[in-house]
Amino acid sequence: MGVSLVAPLEVRNEREVAQLAHFARQLILRQTTLDKEFPGFVYDRASWLHDQRFAPTSFDAVIAPLAGKR
Repeated sequence: MGVSLVAPLEVRNEREVAQLAHFARQLILRQTTLDKEFPGFVYDRASWLHDQRFAPTSFDAVIAPLAGKR
């Protein structure tokens, strides 16, 4: 099983990778939600489009299918 996770966090070392894996597992098992962990955080299509002006996503990237067709 693969998981794509977009969340306001940074992973800097192996310990944090393990914490992220545990967090992803909690999400999959529905023991928590992104809304519960990051209350009030919104990253919607408008946010993504705004970011694209500064750092465009390559359409070879995994996220490309979510962006719509050009």
